Amino acid sequence: MEATETDINTSLTAEILAIAEARAVSEGLQGNTLTRHRSAIKALTDTLNGSTVRLVRPGRWVSLYAREPSTSTLTSNMKFVASILEWTEARGYPQADFYLRIAHAIRQALAVKA
Repeated sequence: MEATETDINTSLTAEILAIAEARAVSEGLQGNTLTRHRSAIKALTDTLNGSTVRLVRPGRWVSLYAREPSTSTLTSNMKFVASILEWTEARGYPQADFYLRIAHAIRQALAVKA
């Protein structure tokens, strides 16, 4: 079934948190790094749990820093999330393609900002 504009993924934040944990274990990351990743993911919860179709569009991510007063923190959060999602590509995650499309949308939005 194809996603529509209004399809909402309310569990995406939880999925990405689990991926961040798996990545931390796999790469032996220190506790502070995982804590920062968790904070970044949680800061973007409203966006991540939005329309699945819009998540893969750079405009969705550009609109975040267009309205946020603290863009450096938001930019860092977006980079953390993109990095975590990109990590799934080589790990055989079932939704790795979807995660990678979100990561590419984030990276494109960040490139527009630069």
